[in-house]
Amino acid sequence: MASADEPSPSIEVDSPWHDGDEAQLRDAERDAWLRGQGYRAVRIEGDDVLKDAVAMAERVASLIQRTLAARRGGSERVTTPSQPAATPTPAPPPLRGRGP
Repeated sequence: MASADEPSPSIEVDSPWHDGDEAQLRDAERDAWLRGQGYRAVRIEGDDVLKDAVAMAERVASLIQRTLAARRGGSERVTTPSQPAATPTPAPPPLRGRGP
């Protein structure tokens, strides 16, 4: 049952390196640490991101929406953008030659 205590997702994009025994042990230790900090590890295969980045972004957005809905105690409402998001710009913008 979801509640206001719903853990925040920690999105991890894993490379094939994570398939090895040692890496899986480290991942399990990291997942346990994250749980202790109030997070839930969500692992996405790097190859899946490379094959279909839009689908993986939609999966992450849906996961976040479900988490927020669970915290509010309401039903989940999944929406997808009608058009691709614009390329993000740095915030704040570069200093145009000023600064370090």
